[in-house]
Amino acid sequence: MDKERELRGSRDAALDGDGLRLPRIFAEGMVLQRSRRTRIWGWSHKVKSVEVTLYDGSRISARAEAKPDESGYWEVLLELREAGSGYLLEIRTDSGDVRKIENVAVGEVWLCSGQSNMELPIRRIQDRFPEEVRNCADEQLRIFKIAEHYTFEGPLEDLLSGEWKESAEENVLDFSGLTWFYGRFLREAENVPVGLINVSLGGTPIEAWMGKELFEGEADLQETIRLYASEGFIEQKQRQDEEAGRAWMRRSRETDRGLLEKWYLGEARGEEGREWRKITLPGSLSERGLQDFKGVIWLKRRFHLPEEIAGKAARLWLGTLTDSDETYINGTMVGWTGYQYPPRKYEVPEGILRSGENEVIIRLTCNDGRGRMTPDKLCGLFNERLWVELGGEWEYRIGTVLEETAPSADFVSWKPTGLYNGMLAPCRRYTVKGFVWYQGESNDKTPETYEKRLKALIWDWRRQWGQGETPFLVAQLPGFAIDLPVDSGWPALREAQRRAMELPNTATTVNLDLGEWNDLHPLNKKDVAYRLSLAARALAYGEDVVWQGPVAEVCRAEGEKVRITFSETGTELLTADGRPPEEFEAAGEDGIYFPVEAAIEGNSILLADRFSRKMKKIRYAWRNCPEKGLLCNGAGLLASPFETEVEA
Repeated sequence: MDKERELRGSRDAALDGDGLRLPRIFAEGMVLQRSRRTRIWGWSHKVKSVEVTLYDGSRISARAEAKPDESGYWEVLLELREAGSGYLLEIRTDSGDVRKIENVAVGEVWLCSGQSNMELPIRRIQDRFPEEVRNCADEQLRIFKIAEHYTFEGPLEDLLSGEWKESAEENVLDFSGLTWFYGRFLREAENVPVGLINVSLGGTPIEAWMGKELFEGEADLQETIRLYASEGFIEQKQRQDEEAGRAWMRRSRETDRGLLEKWYLGEARGEEGREWRKITLPGSLSERGLQDFKGVIWLKRRFHLPEEIAGKAARLWLGTLTDSDETYINGTMVGWTGYQYPPRKYEVPEGILRSGENEVIIRLTCNDGRGRMTPDKLCGLFNERLWVELGGEWEYRIGTVLEETAPSADFVSWKPTGLYNGMLAPCRRYTVKGFVWYQGESNDKTPETYEKRLKALIWDWRRQWGQGETPFLVAQLPGFAIDLPVDSGWPALREAQRRAMELPNTATTVNLDLGEWNDLHPLNKKDVAYRLSLAARALAYGEDVVWQGPVAEVCRAEGEKVRITFSETGTELLTADGRPPEEFEAAGEDGIYFPVEAAIEGNSILLADRFSRKMKKIRYAWRNCPEKGLLCNGAGLLASPFETEVEA
């Protein structure tokens, strides 16, 4: 709030004088969209005219003039047909005030938004893509990342944070992985400068990125917006939540025998064998006899090392842990993480490992009964000379048991309109080629509203930017299962994302095979970005490329069987794993789904039920993490999950 007041104060001060003020996004290294109508705007008071010139060396590449209105606002539309870099943008008022912005590029600009999988930095996925990270240097690929900021008092007219950074070794690890890979693929395809505006934040539902007017008639959401806009409400709510969270955490530490008795020292305290019980990990604590455990559990694993490794540095990988951990090797803390999602990848410094027996001890805090060491993750200690597998038989002791679940934080940023007002709205005059959207995970409790929300968001963003039917690309949710109930909302969310293509100039890319059943944040952002870039090349740039998998066009009864005919099959209709097609289900008049057999016949699928039940509706890949016999075309692009009625 203080920053907002400072921004508004500086604006008003500038407009009281003869000051010329530009939006924060107009800064050194910026990329302007090549277009016949690229908008440049700002504010200036007590002047009659503002002249905007783009210089290519000494040559004028584009020039336009504007007159400020009564509020001091002005804008021009530049004709920028030629892509390039090294430009100088000069803004000059008739009172002699001048602003010069250097290292300006003209090329392709996309706005990338959503939640954690859009925000996830390359730092989290660099071990998957070491070669790409090493070869990251590209001064023509630039990203403008906007930091978290919410407000419920209406849209801001300017940003409070952000700067343009080029793809370089000193910047790349903090870039969004998906955004960066998307930019690389566009650079390869279009061979022009690419600018990407990343407006994302982990955990956010779609409502946080929508304007207030889109919730007309929804009294509960309007009341939420009113409450969070009221004076002092946020501060009081945060204070209460923080006090409750600190109190729970304080109890977990003050009552933890492990801390009091220094179990993390392990054998150094002569604790071997006393009260430690065997447990097989990785795995869920609830599946190991510790149902609904809340509190602190200590985990210990002994391992042996050869003499030549003693004292050497190493890396410790433990996958992901639920919820927070403090991890020790031979009595020395080597890392800690405060919540469940980041992979535990800890550096073990020199001088800690020893010849013969060593031990790793984890103090694991479990907030809500879902504690685990995530299965099917790499779990071991290694360096360039060896790998020591740590999965298998561990030991455990209970440090403390807490009756209450840890209080849930009230994330203010996730409330309706907050991020739209504070992060997105200030960008809406910036000319872009299109939008990329990767979001939906946080709406899995209310999937029935998601189609309406997503279509409204697309419509509204296009209206706000005023560029017509701007291309809008949606990354469909990948396969995921570990934290979801069997009947979760993920299949319905994917269907809502597919139906977004009912809007013109909208594409949804399918990523079922790019997920990880045990990780909400799958590592393979490169292939997700590649599929999005194919969609961009087709929709935004008019290229003749295959960008989508098979599309179900007709679903018709043939006697007791049903035939589904597909388009976009390319040379042939296939399955990704070479198995017969699976994941098909049918429902009769009662609406209860049952599995059916499927066979590929040319560009169609013929469905049959061994019990000859009447099939009225069909659905495909309608699970959290469908994997077997997934349909694809010759380009390897998957068919989207879908649900449809059977024509007679």
